[in-house]
Amino acid sequence: MRYVLFVSMSLSVVAGRSMAQVPGYTADQRVSPPGLNQYRWPAIAVDQHGVSHVAWMGWTSIPGPSRVLYTQLTADGVPRMAPIVMTTGTEPAERPDLAIDEFGDVHMVWHERQVGIEFQPFYAKLDGNGATLLAPRRLTVGWDWAPCEVPRIACDQRGGVHIVWADSRPIWSTSAREIVYERHDLVGNVLLDDTRLTLHASSVVMSGFRIAMLADQTGLDVAWQIRAGSLESIMLGRFGHDGQVVRAPMALTTTAIVGYPDMARDRGGDLHVVLPTLHVHYARLAPNGTFRVPLTQVDSNPDHTAGTATVAPLRNGALVIWSDGRPQGSGPTALFGALLRADGIRVSEHLVSGMTGDSLWPTATTDAEDHVRLVWMSQCEGCGLDLHLFAKRTSGPLLQTADPPRLGGNMTFQLEDALRPSQHFVFALAFGTTPGIALGDGRVFPLADDWLLLACFDPTQAPAVGLTGNHGDLDSAGRRTVNWSVPGIPALVGVEVFAAYATFTAALPVPAGVLSLSPAMRLTLTL
Repeated sequence: MRYVLFVSMSLSVVAGRSMAQVPGYTADQRVSPPGLNQYRWPAIAVDQHGVSHVAWMGWTSIPGPSRVLYTQLTADGVPRMAPIVMTTGTEPAERPDLAIDEFGDVHMVWHERQVGIEFQPFYAKLDGNGATLLAPRRLTVGWDWAPCEVPRIACDQRGGVHIVWADSRPIWSTSAREIVYERHDLVGNVLLDDTRLTLHASSVVMSGFRIAMLADQTGLDVAWQIRAGSLESIMLGRFGHDGQVVRAPMALTTTAIVGYPDMARDRGGDLHVVLPTLHVHYARLAPNGTFRVPLTQVDSNPDHTAGTATVAPLRNGALVIWSDGRPQGSGPTALFGALLRADGIRVSEHLVSGMTGDSLWPTATTDAEDHVRLVWMSQCEGCGLDLHLFAKRTSGPLLQTADPPRLGGNMTFQLEDALRPSQHFVFALAFGTTPGIALGDGRVFPLADDWLLLACFDPTQAPAVGLTGNHGDLDSAGRRTVNWSVPGIPALVGVEVFAAYATFTAALPVPAGVLSLSPAMRLTLTL
């Protein structure tokens, strides 16, 4: 990859309502069991083995209190186990969150009401198979009438478990909820107890229902909502593991309506933030808190969105997904997505899932293969007004052929990267896949750096090895066809050749401009 590519951008908008599989994603997979309804607030994390761990709020009987449930999914969203009911009390339990530690154990929090006691945060720990390691326990003491809600949890890679929640106990304030922080080790010992992170004036009222938190080896980033009069703001601050302010909280936005913030950190340490207000806004911050991408609207809805959104970093950009009714009032709320490149420019805007009923509360994460895994709640066909839990993931880029690799024959390859329409691509062949070409950001172009590969990279040399159409732009659906006239040289019988392609963004040099990499396809040449 020794060249620079320049290509113009385009926008592809899909505005349908179909239960069929959406290009660029696997099919919608229903996770929640039949017969129950009104599920809400899903959370997802992926372990080092590629297993998705999911928690959500739901009911095990009607009538009855809401419960916190947990299950595990394959990469395609298929359940690996029956749901585990984490709560068994007679009062509601809501708003779960979970995180995976470096050993693959699952740490989970939620808020739960008990008889005579308002909502309070609870914590539990499971192993990678779902067996209980630490039984659920309440994190707060005293002031039973004061709600302590919406706990968020994160694990760092040094054995730290970090928990925050919105706390209305009068030990902090008589008029506002404060964000309170607690730090544990991996076996549940409390290392830092009940530490207030925020200090709000009496004129400011915390909503308490809109918090996002991430933690790393040196501190934690917290986003939360405050309200002053008729205006709401999303604040973002960084704090140390001792609860002290590292970077003073700043207001990311101030509007009359603010939705639920979401945050994620990429492999380079950048923070990706999404804020649904009347529209969906995205920002990207460097580890030192400076903006790489200022707060930018990513949706093109002329009306307004439904207030829930999520962000999943990719190695050269991000995918933002939100619930959206367009045009307003004409049908159910569907999930839409915007693929962004590293500088925040939108590559595509597209339908993610369009059920026959409303789709709400999307939550996404990125796995080790740079695929985005998504869970959400939807009113599916035949469910009536019931909300059920669904899952899916991104599926591209795809490379397919139906032709055998015969000497002297012709092969046609179908390229498809539905999330990246109209982007420039290069298709190449090589005699091996190792060591491949390292891009410097953790990715490897999966072809060996040999003379065949170099010939494919050069548009003037590619026809000499039989390739036509291997440099160009994907069409508006993210598709393109490449042809290979296989050389008719008998000595090549049994030789293995590998095929792959990459897409590139505009005006960015390799490797920074690489948007996506296809898997390598193995071809054994025959007569």
